[in-house]
Amino acid sequence: MPTNTQPSTADSKVVAKALKKFEDIYQDHEHFARGVETNYKAYKGIMGAHSDAARWRSNQHPPLAKSIIETFIANIEEDKLFFSIKPRGKITTSEEFEQIKQATRGQELLINYQLDVDRIAEKQRAFSLQAAIAGVSAIKSYWRRDYHRDGPCAEVVDVRDLIFPHNAVSMESLPCLYHRVWKTYEDLEELERLGVYKNVSQLKETQDFSSEAEGREQDIFNIQRTKGKLEVLEMWTPKKTLTIGGRKVLLADERDNPFQFDHLPHRYPFQIVSSMPDLFRLVGMSEIDSIKHIQEMIWSLMNQRLDSAELASNAIIMMRSDLEDPDAYEFAPGEKWLVDDPNQIKWFEPNPQITKALLEAEQLLMGLLQVVTGGLPMLSGAETSTISNQTATGVSLFTSMAQKLMARKKQQFLWAFERMGDQWMAMNGQFLTAEQLVPIIGKDGVMFYESVLPTGDASRYKVKLTAAAESLIRQERRAESQAVLQMAVQIAPAFMAVGMPINLRAFLVDYL
Repeated sequence: MPTNTQPSTADSKVVAKALKKFEDIYQDHEHFARGVETNYKAYKGIMGAHSDAARWRSNQHPPLAKSIIETFIANIEEDKLFFSIKPRGKITTSEEFEQIKQATRGQELLINYQLDVDRIAEKQRAFSLQAAIAGVSAIKSYWRRDYHRDGPCAEVVDVRDLIFPHNAVSMESLPCLYHRVWKTYEDLEELERLGVYKNVSQLKETQDFSSEAEGREQDIFNIQRTKGKLEVLEMWTPKKTLTIGGRKVLLADERDNPFQFDHLPHRYPFQIVSSMPDLFRLVGMSEIDSIKHIQEMIWSLMNQRLDSAELASNAIIMMRSDLEDPDAYEFAPGEKWLVDDPNQIKWFEPNPQITKALLEAEQLLMGLLQVVTGGLPMLSGAETSTISNQTATGVSLFTSMAQKLMARKKQQFLWAFERMGDQWMAMNGQFLTAEQLVPIIGKDGVMFYESVLPTGDASRYKVKLTAAAESLIRQERRAESQAVLQMAVQIAPAFMAVGMPINLRAFLVDYL
């Protein structure tokens, strides 16, 4: 495919207009990205050179925040996600409702098969961990067509590469959004060969912006995440999209938004979520923000206490300056030191109460960590030294409150996955035009295939999410069926007495 050697005047105007908007919001994004890097280092337990905790001889900095965040993630993640498809309320006729109702089972089979193919359950950790550290996380949906699949997929987006106006209060109010991706020159050439991009050869003369993306990977792991890659900016608005390379070259012309999301709350192929939404802001509050300063205080007290303990167990010996040979006094049990005056040699005796006071202050801060995080350590059975949680009643109440708080945070992610499911349904309706064969695992592990027809108008369907461990789902279904059977047995005599016998065999078969 031939490529242009110089950008056209029309292309230059389009690029200049898009970059003007980008530059207007990029400064705020840089400030946000620096905060994300700081929070990540706190999560990893990395102590800064200018930290108060680094002033002491001891240099301990255990990752206390990481332990709390991992407890948070363990309670957020689910073994498996299930989508159920329901008809939307706008259906008007009973015939239409019945038609869509019959089609929902096939759509459920299809979309849950697509979830398994995309291994969405494995992507939960990155999605929720980023929100805990950065205060916000994002997932991008798009259609993937290759040798392995032809269907929707999801990608957890690094929020350092998601640039949007930070004064926006919701996805619906976003005027524009930029997704910065990093690709090798060879990848871009291949995409140009496939007709996705143009003008790729012009990128050889553009500025390298990879240094702007260096952060924790370089500081902590000595890895350049953008090494050998070029910056590609995807600009999205509710109606249009275009792609720019090297902040100079128009790689993809401005065109209509390719996804038919008109019936959904917004048309961006992204879902942005926070476990603790803030007031009138799209970016919420991170879990790390509430504990990183307490972690620093604990490190400082811990190192001071360790210095005090080391001083007490390796005490300083004070000697008069007129001693002829200080090295002649051997420090060992049972040694005899001959001096004219006992005051010639004395032990420095540090106050042992200092170490005790430091330990008590440290324990109070450890308890404060639990309070600030809403009792997350209690979910894993951890103990605290605070008085209010010493009784069984106190621990029970604390655990109950922690579970309720965790459920509210978890719900934010479930809503995001539901909105993602609505987008997948819309893409299925838009891009699938032929019958699909979905593999089903039947009785005794036997696999068979079921035919699923295209959805047609996806606006007629609504996705609901069920997230739980498979074993828990089976337990719940078994308990529900057992309760129904018990109720049927209890009311059967009354119905028999009035001449309306109940078929208990049907209830028993359902339970079994």
